[in-house]
Amino acid sequence: MMLKALPPDSFPDVMLALLVALISSSSATALQCYSCVSSLPASTPIDAQHALKTILYSAYNLPPVSRSCADSEDTYFKTVSQTDCPPGDHCMKISVKEQGLIFVMRGCQSALYRNGVTITRVECNNNKSPSICRCSESLCNSSFSNRISYFVFVFLFVFNTLTFIVSLVNAI
Repeated sequence: MMLKALPPDSFPDVMLALLVALISSSSATALQCYSCVSSLPASTPIDAQHALKTILYSAYNLPPVSRSCADSEDTYFKTVSQTDCPPGDHCMKISVKEQGLIFVMRGCQSALYRNGVTITRVECNNNKSPSICRCSESLCNSSFSNRISYFVFVFLFVFNTLTFIVSLVNAI
């Protein structure tokens, strides 16, 4: 079998076809999100725990408690519960950092908010508190700080691989 060299101007078409194939294959599956709420430190006074629960339960459906929920870099984070979201939903990460306390809640947007609760737009910024981040890719609510570098890496990898393949085909 003899390979034919692709015309030099077909590279953008090949790249576009590969990108469409990658996007369509990833969107065919259901959206999955990490679903958890971080536990409070044992030193938190009982009255403060009750006050926080009252506030949280008024607006949110709390997912399962997990000690690893607050830290996606923790080795045990991958054991956190995962849940399927309905079509058109988003994964969320809500985080509050106050006086050394870090509180994190993750899940599907439609499952986290109670009916009738108005969704407040808060900036997605891990350096500010509170921070509410939304995303629409499976398990994307683990961390939001490294996502851009990940996509740049994938793009460069695909681009360099295609360039290499085209150069091989042209050499034949």
